[in-house]
Amino acid sequence: MRRFVAPSIGMTGLLLFTLLACTFLGFWQVQRDAEKKALITLQNAQLESEPLQPKDLARSDLAYRRIELSGRWDLEHPFIVHREPNELRAGVRLLSPLFLQEPIAGFEAILVDRGWLPHSEIRDVLARDVLVETVLVSGMITPMPLYGQRPGESPLQFEWTYFQPLRHGSHVQRSLPFTLSPYLVIAGADGDKVPPHGGYERPSSIVNHIAYAVTWFTMAVAAAGLWVGLGFERGRQNLPRQ
Repeated sequence: MRRFVAPSIGMTGLLLFTLLACTFLGFWQVQRDAEKKALITLQNAQLESEPLQPKDLARSDLAYRRIELSGRWDLEHPFIVHREPNELRAGVRLLSPLFLQEPIAGFEAILVDRGWLPHSEIRDVLARDVLVETVLVSGMITPMPLYGQRPGESPLQFEWTYFQPLRHGSHVQRSLPFTLSPYLVIAGADGDKVPPHGGYERPSSIVNHIAYAVTWFTMAVAAAGLWVGLGFERGRQNLPRQ
């Protein structure tokens, strides 16, 4: 009969700590999965609700809401963001401030991510903007904190290699001579073949928390198995020799 002798106190303590830590992290990942699914469900429900109107921009619960706006493009301060591959073709995203037809207290314009277009089409799109007095924009709202930055403190770059609203909204505000809304509107797809081609992704998660949980639980089981294995090995070594 195989004999079991518990591993040393130090090894037992180490493996017990590993087992408890991995078990805790596993359950934490399960909880994160439930929280993430609830958040994504809420965000998608917000997208499905009725579109907001310009007067609603004064509200604070605007993230992941659709909105319909009308106004005119700021022809002097558009900018493009590079490194935007689409359908295996190189292109850029075009962002333009929109002066609203209905003025809103606190800001003069809102920044619109108008979508993707081939680099060769930029001049034509900007030339068409000159001919349009009023545009209608429908899209999704996402926060763009300005962190108290004031207008006109730096020149605007026409070309950016990267733009993230949560990080770069304040840089845009400093480079414009007017006050922006603390939100970015990502234009929706309108089915028009004329660029720029708008569109936004529905909220989803790229992180598989359950897979992480399984990994942590597996490590906890491995720690327990190692403790048992070491105990039997220690018992075998302590058997009296014949």
